[in-house]
Amino acid sequence: LADLVSFVNSELQKVSTWFRTNKMSLHPLKTKFTIFHPSPHLIPWNEIIIYINENNIDCPFPNEQLIKKLEYVNHESEIPAIKFLGVYFDPALTFKYHVKQLNTKLSKSLFVLRRCQKLLNPEAMRSLYYSTFHCHLIYGIIAYSSTYDSLINDVFKQQKKAIRCISNAKYNSHTGILFKKLGILPFPALIDYFRLNFMYLYLKDLQPKSFRIDNYWTLNRDRNVPYALRTQADFAIPFSRLALISRLPFISLPKTWNNYEEILKDLKNKPNFNLFKQHLKKTMIENIETNCNRLLCHICHLNAI
Repeated sequence: LADLVSFVNSELQKVSTWFRTNKMSLHPLKTKFTIFHPSPHLIPWNEIIIYINENNIDCPFPNEQLIKKLEYVNHESEIPAIKFLGVYFDPALTFKYHVKQLNTKLSKSLFVLRRCQKLLNPEAMRSLYYSTFHCHLIYGIIAYSSTYDSLINDVFKQQKKAIRCISNAKYNSHTGILFKKLGILPFPALIDYFRLNFMYLYLKDLQPKSFRIDNYWTLNRDRNVPYALRTQADFAIPFSRLALISRLPFISLPKTWNNYEEILKDLKNKPNFNLFKQHLKKTMIENIETNCNRLLCHICHLNAI
């Protein structure tokens, strides 16, 4: 950790020099740092000193007033996460705070949908869902879907309420048939949809260069194995010792692709991305489960009567 802090301070001084050369500056009160760690409470936060040094790198007598200490963000901060391009990253990468903020936005959108429920026709309600609710769901979905399954389920419950609302269905209606009728993917399937799109672009070398160098992910057939594998068309899943790592995109993305291998056999050879997205969504909507597996479900019983 000491070596890391020393390196960061050295690099920040270079950044500060570049900023001054280009007539810009870093605001010390708006610049914060965090340390990503599975157990943030083990980090000696108060012993870590990271600063912006606006002295010249070769200055023999640096001015102390030009050295400004930066504030850290940890699990005990008032806002326990750093907002980066609209996504809140907490030190443990649980995305709890981001999901909390997301649920707040979804609740406000749900209020709008309910107020318009009796005023707009079904098609207008569907458009309103996409413009006020769905847009919050999909923003940063590949990153924040690395959170716990229980938090994913909380967001899914919000989506079910919205689907019942725009379908003018009862509060306890089964949503499988509603999702299928509206042509909207349930939240867990929506996560997989965006992950599969990402991996398709990776296979076609359409992702940024940072993903294409050094074989960020490799297929089993490209590994140095002396015999043919039954899963040679699958991605090789990197080893992870921690549950945290297994949830992150580095492992969850190739694993999701492998889980959909049967569906992707024909789809992954589509000539362009738009065709792949179109057929993938159509296939996933067709595979939405509409049968109730709940034993002695009173809703199904009432519908049968």
